[in-house]
Amino acid sequence: MKEEAPIYVKIKRLFLKEIQKKVANSVISSERELVVQYDVSRMTVRKAVDELVDEGVLYRNGNKGTFVATSSMIKKNTAMDVILAKGTSYTMIYFNIKNIPEISKILGVQEDKSILRIMRVNHIEEKVLSVEEIYYVRNLISDEEINNLKILLDLNLYIERGSITQKFVPVLVPL
Repeated sequence: MKEEAPIYVKIKRLFLKEIQKKVANSVISSERELVVQYDVSRMTVRKAVDELVDEGVLYRNGNKGTFVATSSMIKKNTAMDVILAKGTSYTMIYFNIKNIPEISKILGVQEDKSILRIMRVNHIEEKVLSVEEIYYVRNLISDEEINNLKILLDLNLYIERGSITQKFVPVLVPL
């Protein structure tokens, strides 16, 4: 059974279609107007708009409002496109469960919560593409999912649900 996307993701998609009709640097409707337009809560609108700002589709200008960005500001997630492309595979190189306070803070959970940390090497046609660290809040993952990490690590499922966040940290790795 396919899980339905959260409301803010649906609003984000609808709003994105509306934004695409606007010219760069034009102001968008206020949060209050969007709440009425889409008949959702202000938090739902804010989350959708915040994600569009994070992606570079929109930008904020102090107290003047939120505006449509030029297409050159939109962040392309080419690494994700490559990782999800056909012919890619991965090898898990590390797995543990422990408290990681700095990651707990990023995930927005209490520091005493256990974190599942997985490191894997992504390959495309036998060539190393990247090394990836993936974190989950342990108590949100079932024992069944822990025992079947292949399903847990299938990023396509998260993308379909609109619930994946990535942060790329470039690091020089000694040879």
